[in-house]
Amino acid sequence: MGIANVITVARMALIPVYLVFLIGFSPPRGVFAAIFFLLAALSDILDGYLARRRDEVTSFGRFLDPLADKLLVSTGFIALVGMGLVPAWVAMIVIARELLITGLRTMGWEAGIPFGASVLGKAKTVAQVSILTGYMLNLDYPGLFPPWLLVGVLLLAVVLTLASGVHYLWTLTPQIFQQPKG
Repeated sequence: MGIANVITVARMALIPVYLVFLIGFSPPRGVFAAIFFLLAALSDILDGYLARRRDEVTSFGRFLDPLADKLLVSTGFIALVGMGLVPAWVAMIVIARELLITGLRTMGWEAGIPFGASVLGKAKTVAQVSILTGYMLNLDYPGLFPPWLLVGVLLLAVVLTLASGVHYLWTLTPQIFQQPKG
């Protein structure tokens, strides 16, 4: 297991750490939750860079890396729903999209179709990480981000989540289900 996969596993190990701070402690819980959450989120950039740079791209990493990202973000939305900060429908859209794209990605691999992250997918991730971090920091510093800004970024994250999901479906589904000619 290369260093990139070790970083991915460490990202997954940070999920319960940030959740413990988010839901289990008193202030400055949001700050510590945000620090561990951002550390985990930013490690995605590092592990991808190292995997490509060191030519250590593996099937295990191609499976685990997106799974770690989806778990990181989905658990954050679920926690915020449980805290009454985010409507449940937002988490449902995020999780449904992630499950759908994970299934599509798996089918694409089996069909030999390369499946990299699109610009929309990356923008979606940035918006999701931003809004989750904003809500975490607002726990300790209410008003740091005004409600209109949080709602705006939350809606942007939802729109990008839906748009990137539709984009993947639109571009990859025909390739995956294309019947062999002959």
